[in-house]
Amino acid sequence: MGSLSIRMKSLFSPHMGEADLRKEIQDLRGQIEALRDALASVSRPYTEIASYLERFQGLFQSYLRLLDLYQRHGAVSPDLVVPGLKDDISRHIVTVLIERGTATFPRLRRP
Repeated sequence: MGSLSIRMKSLFSPHMGEADLRKEIQDLRGQIEALRDALASVSRPYTEIASYLERFQGLFQSYLRLLDLYQRHGAVSPDLVVPGLKDDISRHIVTVLIERGTATFPRLRRP
């Protein structure tokens, strides 16, 4: 921070010519741009983490909703657990997995 205050003092020095002021301003612009780039690269992982947390929060809310439905009604529809099931065999498989408590639903989803 000390060098910045020295630069600021020299920037407005009455002995500097216009060319020196322009060069000094260009140098400062370059430093500001370098700081912006550094800040963007440092903040990128935090942006990714925030995205993962949002996804996790959505999954957790869905899980709590399913638990609430199960607690209130004693059962959960296979269509709620795995949306988009098209045939009865798939629904019966999901029902059996739910009843056994061994379901790993991410594996059941189609790509």
